[in-house]
Amino acid sequence: MPVGNAQAEVAIELERVRPNLPKLFAIENSFFNLINERTKTDKVSYRPERIPFMVSNGVKGRSANLDGGDLGRGGGPQTVYGALAPVELSWIIEWTKHAEIATNSREKSTEDYAKLILKAHMEAGQHDIDSLAIFGDGANTLGLITPNANITGAPFYVAGTPAIIYVDNAARFRQGADYDYYNGGPGTGITGTFTVTGIDYGNKALYVATTLATAPTSGAYILFNNSTGVTGAGLNGIQSLNQTSATGTFMGVNKGANPGSFNTSAVNAGGATLTPTLARLLLNTLILNAGVDESDKGSYLFMTGLDQKAAWENTGIAATQVIQAGNAAGHDMLAPTQISTIGGIKLMASRKYIQGRIDLIDLKTWFTSEVQPLDYYSVGGTEQFWPMGASGGIAASMMKYLIWVGNIGCDNPKKNAVLYGLAITAGM
Repeated sequence: MPVGNAQAEVAIELERVRPNLPKLFAIENSFFNLINERTKTDKVSYRPERIPFMVSNGVKGRSANLDGGDLGRGGGPQTVYGALAPVELSWIIEWTKHAEIATNSREKSTEDYAKLILKAHMEAGQHDIDSLAIFGDGANTLGLITPNANITGAPFYVAGTPAIIYVDNAARFRQGADYDYYNGGPGTGITGTFTVTGIDYGNKALYVATTLATAPTSGAYILFNNSTGVTGAGLNGIQSLNQTSATGTFMGVNKGANPGSFNTSAVNAGGATLTPTLARLLLNTLILNAGVDESDKGSYLFMTGLDQKAAWENTGIAATQVIQAGNAAGHDMLAPTQISTIGGIKLMASRKYIQGRIDLIDLKTWFTSEVQPLDYYSVGGTEQFWPMGASGGIAASMMKYLIWVGNIGCDNPKKNAVLYGLAITAGM
């Protein structure tokens, strides 16, 4: 008789699977969720929403001669209007009947795959809308292909299997998602499409399975898949609504025809490190341009990235070191939590944010214009669909579509401000 060995007992071995399922990726929904929670949502049709602005007081004033003199002719307030057209976005999941059956009880699996994929579906939609709002150039751009100065040779693209694409911020992207890239930027025609197979957030690297058919160039734009690639046809956000330029358009309004009326208060740091002096300059510029006083600041919020939040903390650490000079032994210079205010105004940092930039947001002026809330696409009450098999019958898999239709607007750009051109904290 054969001895009892590994071959004999393998069939009755119990397999242990750890009950927790760690996520090896990061999902965040910060800025867009903040607008929805703390401001207002306009329920609209597919017709572009009209946004009125009063650009001039218009009332005439002059010295008068009340002893029979000519009092002159008058004027009145002048208005213009902008338009906010809805953007349609969708997310698709697909899974097989096998995956559903094999995981539909705790006796079979640590997770119910059907529930898992539905949760991932909603997270993906929220993450992507938030990413588009944060980069927010109005063309559905998610980021730029950028040389990584922290790596020898500062590469922006490395061909191979896998290929590597270096970007300005990898946190705006998702593993498994498709993206389009435009070597000439929006409006120049799509260059190609790639699927992200892995993300290295620290090195700002997106991995792609193989070398791209057409190599991307440094500075190429990466857009949400299947976008038109035209500025003004995508989701609005930080850069399209908190503009640093006095020219161009604002939500369809020609800024040149209304000089000064649509200028967001802006300070160019010129590569300098963030200091209290620059922060105060930004606040004072806002007061100068928009007449904002202390009582108005309750709805304000500083939005920035981890680089500038670290820079602000470094300023505080330097000040602490000066105060404690000669008696620093035993003192912990690093507080357990980072500073959460600037000038008494709440500071919120997003890992997705544009580096070298701080935006002072008046939440009362921002809003969402929504045709369709984030929800499942349905036909006659059916939300689940089946692809066709090769035989003409249905395939043993299912699909669901998550959709959102709307846009983001700002009804008073002068009450917002931006500090840009800041030095990026080393290593960020």
